[in-house]
Amino acid sequence: MRGWGHAARGSSARRPLIAALCAGAVVAVSGPSIAAQPVAGVDVISVALSPPHPAVGQAATLLVRVRDPTAAISGLTVDLDEPGGQLGTSACELGPPPKGSPFVAGTAVTIRVPLRFSVVGAHKVSFTVRAGSCRGTVRSFTGSVAVEVPPAKLPIAASSGAARCKGASLVVSNANVAAIQRATLCLVNANRSTHHLKPLAASPRLGRSAKSHSADMVRRRYFEHQGPGGPSFETRLLRVHYDGTVAGEDIGYESDSSNETAAQMVSLWMNSPPHRANILRRTFRIGGVGVVDDTPLNPDRPGSTFTIDFGH
Repeated sequence: MRGWGHAARGSSARRPLIAALCAGAVVAVSGPSIAAQPVAGVDVISVALSPPHPAVGQAATLLVRVRDPTAAISGLTVDLDEPGGQLGTSACELGPPPKGSPFVAGTAVTIRVPLRFSVVGAHKVSFTVRAGSCRGTVRSFTGSVAVEVPPAKLPIAASSGAARCKGASLVVSNANVAAIQRATLCLVNANRSTHHLKPLAASPRLGRSAKSHSADMVRRRYFEHQGPGGPSFETRLLRVHYDGTVAGEDIGYESDSSNETAAQMVSLWMNSPPHRANILRRTFRIGGVGVVDDTPLNPDRPGSTFTIDFGH
């Protein structure tokens, strides 16, 4: 991995560099540590790619660590700088967060994003970390990493998927969104079971709320928990007659036409502390999923949009 900006100087080909951009400032740290000095009001922001030179088809992980002193980290968007290489996630909760929750303002989180490159050559991987609430983004931090992707050395193995959940590895299409929605909730419950939590019961009401939000994001081309001018998350819940005092929401989109699956989306969510917190919150008892075969951003790129709403 080559450092971005002035971090590209020196022996970057021999030792890994970690670089991040925030509010016009660049920080770079050599070696395996991902810690960085405070920049432009952000306590910590850093980025690393593991392995630093992933081959085409090889599993890799982008690690982004950030803390906003005034707001909770809600998610991020990533662009791999290749056709179909975009994704994004965001999470929010209504009601007081439990002790130790990543939804507490000022909490440092490390978001791990599973990636696979499909094009050989130089890539400028860009990312935007979002801090916000159910009413939208209050602040964002943007950075990029230069990556040289070599050819695959071995044949690319097919993904094993999630055998326990039917439809988990199906690529999203208009014809199978119902199966994708069921698979998404099944995968969420599989993760809850691993942590000795009761499964979420399927809620038609929350499913309608989630579906309407995915469709609205696609129709009006935004990626937030609240659209321009509304409706808010609270309003959407009231419209489906949800009267609980606590609720949560995870959203995400994928534009990789070979991997727009429930398994990929739930993996993205489970590797992000705020999304994971919603999935594993003990007090949540019901959930509803809404999937649309299109993306909220860059309509020229095919993809899919996911929303899951949680309640009790």
